Amino acid sequence: LANAPLLAIPGIASVLAGSFLVSVTTMRPMHPKWIERFGAPGAGSEPETRFRLQLLGWLCMLSPVLIFLVDAAFRLAALPPAMLETWP
Repeated sequence: LANAPLLAIPGIASVLAGSFLVSVTTMRPMHPKWIERFGAPGAGSEPETRFRLQLLGWLCMLSPVLIFLVDAAFRLAALPPAMLETWP
């Protein structure tokens, strides 16, 4: 982490937060605060809420990778065509 560029730190935080969300919402929550806020597991809108939080977690985990791929595509598109012809 000491040699990581500054722009990698938000990506690392995003992946950590997303993996935490996915891991927490994948198991059956029995914590009293969860039940107080979202209801008993499997009752009412609790399964839908868990699913939405899982999707948010996956989005947080995959967004740094997608940003990296888009950035790489833009950098590749900025290369002159002559450089791409000599690519092995």
